[in-house]
Amino acid sequence: MDLATSINTCIVVVTYNPEKFFEINLRRLCDISNLVIIVDNNSDNDIETLIPIDLIESIYLIKSTKNNGIAWGLNMGIKYGLSLLYKWILTFDQDSLPNKDILLYYSKVILVEKDIGLIGTSYCINSFNSFDSITWKKTLTIITSGALHSSLIFDKVGFYDEFLFIDGVDFDFSLRINLAKFLTLRINESLISHQIGEAKKKYGIPYESHNLT
Repeated sequence: MDLATSINTCIVVVTYNPEKFFEINLRRLCDISNLVIIVDNNSDNDIETLIPIDLIESIYLIKSTKNNGIAWGLNMGIKYGLSLLYKWILTFDQDSLPNKDILLYYSKVILVEKDIGLIGTSYCINSFNSFDSITWKKTLTIITSGALHSSLIFDKVGFYDEFLFIDGVDFDFSLRINLAKFLTLRINESLISHQIGEAKKKYGIPYESHNLT
């Protein structure tokens, strides 16, 4: 499989009422990939005011007239990335700040493993470190934030289930990846950080995330 690079990997982030620190996260995303697709689920605030002028050429914005849920937002962004023939699609929550070298770490996994469907990572609160080496394991599920999707999987398993809206969206998709005999892998080291408190409510809906291994 092709290694994941800034050129062949696009980023999809679904937003709903992002706060001011989203601009910091957005700058990091643009450092990682040459295309960041923002799918905004009808935020009360104007998402365009949080996009720095110097980043406009690296960003494609899709705005919804209502809150259609996380699955719909992910699918819209993923389908746009696929239409541009990207090999890999990396998804993030709006409150996630990834390690700037996340694609280099993921590519270490790609060099070793075959039949990869999804690669994800552990996460921490507010800060993370760089690592000389990483370890990973096969798992049933990973969260969507930090999930690297092979473009090859969607013809086999379809897209995220929009009926689920938000709860269980990531688990359902990961399990379908496993059933289709693709690998779901999670790096044990933390390559993304989250702001305290933000994970308790996303896209206007209270939500609690649990790992299932």
